[in-house]
Amino acid sequence: MSWFKSRLKKTSQRIESIDDVQLRSDISQMLGLKTQPDEDITAESHHHEELAQSLYLEALRRRRTLRHRSSLSWILAAASIPIIFATAIWGISQNQKAKALAQQIELNRLEQQRLVDTNQNLQKAIQDAQLQLAKDYKQYPVLPLPDRKKSVNELDVLKVRNKSN
Repeated sequence: MSWFKSRLKKTSQRIESIDDVQLRSDISQMLGLKTQPDEDITAESHHHEELAQSLYLEALRRRRTLRHRSSLSWILAAASIPIIFATAIWGISQNQKAKALAQQIELNRLEQQRLVDTNQNLQKAIQDAQLQLAKDYKQYPVLPLPDRKKSVNELDVLKVRNKSN
């Protein structure tokens, strides 16, 4: 595979230079460690290349055999768009109604507060007038009127008795 070979070349050149490989082999010999011959490295790279090729082919095979997304999901998505828009429009209208009601409630509260203040002012004015009348009453004596209720009621009763006879 061309892409695997190009990748392998880049990583091998990038990882170690020739001097480093020579130095590593010299140190390995001095320490008595086994060194890998170049044949093993090439065999190993061929093995990796074959493995990569088989994995790539398996991925292609699986990609071809996967079930693709059916058009039903697209139809459902397209059908849900008007519902989403209708819900959004309804929500916006409900929001506007709520704002209008909140404004009306605030106006009603202000009007109620104004009426309460006016009522308190009137009550204060009535109390002041009553105090003023009480002061004026002390200055001018007032004679009580005779009780006419009894005499008026008696006359009414008499008239009714006379009419019934």
